[in-house]
Amino acid sequence: MSKPRIAVVGIGGMGSYHTNLVNCGGLFDLVAIVEPVAAARHVATEEFSVRGAADISEIVDEIDCAIIATPTLYHFEVAQTLLNAGKHLLIEKPISYEIAQANKLIAIAESKQLVLQVGHVERFNPAFRAVANHVATPLFIDAVRTSNYSFRSTDIGVTLDLMIHDIDLVLSLVDSPIAAIDAVGSVVIGPHEDIANARLTFENGAFANLTASRVNSEPQRTMRIEGPQGSTKIDFDRRTAYTIDVSTQTDSLQIDLPNTSEDELTDLKSRFFVDYLPKTEVVVPEGNPLAMEQEDFATAIIKGGAVQVSGRDGRDALAVAIEIANQICNKKPASPHAIKGPHFATDTAKSQA
Repeated sequence: MSKPRIAVVGIGGMGSYHTNLVNCGGLFDLVAIVEPVAAARHVATEEFSVRGAADISEIVDEIDCAIIATPTLYHFEVAQTLLNAGKHLLIEKPISYEIAQANKLIAIAESKQLVLQVGHVERFNPAFRAVANHVATPLFIDAVRTSNYSFRSTDIGVTLDLMIHDIDLVLSLVDSPIAAIDAVGSVVIGPHEDIANARLTFENGAFANLTASRVNSEPQRTMRIEGPQGSTKIDFDRRTAYTIDVSTQTDSLQIDLPNTSEDELTDLKSRFFVDYLPKTEVVVPEGNPLAMEQEDFATAIIKGGAVQVSGRDGRDALAVAIEIANQICNKKPASPHAIKGPHFATDTAKSQA
């Protein structure tokens, strides 16, 4: 296949980002943008010098694939139509509004051997990718994702809007089923939760604390991962990372505080993160995560390989996010939940629908 012919459906913030990168990336042949709001469609067609359509039916026979960047409420309807028409899809996160919808999309895509990718773009963040070899067996993960109020994505709460990024990352890191989910949160602007905190406990003993807010004056996107290998800190915004390893010298470290002089303590402190817990700044290569996501999509279409974030991955993250949002909404006490981790069995995931 030559360049796949593509349409971008939905021309809000993410749709505009995608369209700009499609135009500049050279990976696709941009056929049209699809936007039902005439004013927005007109602006976008002028800005990107591309044909505009009010409905996907106008261009469905002219494309091989599409990027769906509509509000979440419309993901399923648009995606189902395009998959049934034999089109490969990249759907912005979350994959859909309901787990049953996600399962239907996955079933159609697999039956027709179509690429179904979900836009959990942090998987492509260069800082996250740079530390992949250092976080093989995490025991504790602490993630914070906060932002100013953007006045977008008000059809969903902060759990499906922001926290779901970290849910996906955690599920990709911890190879174990989830044993329990405990969540709290609050509505500030509404109508859905704007602040959320969740604790995921896994059957292998690992656990993750996730905090998300979209009413924070100080934006932050960070993750700390602790395990036998040491500690890793990622800043997704700055695209930086560092690791702290546990040196073999710690095995023989003995400190007799009552008999240690101030000079000896000063020397020990100066060498502590050099000799005993060496801190290393990770070299993070340049890269645009959204462009890398699109490249992954194009490669899967052309060469027939698997994408980094599949429809099943998107469904799994959605299942956890919905449970968290429901706990917050219903203010129910914590209880165990049979939600699996990164490697769902097909029947288990379907049972959550």
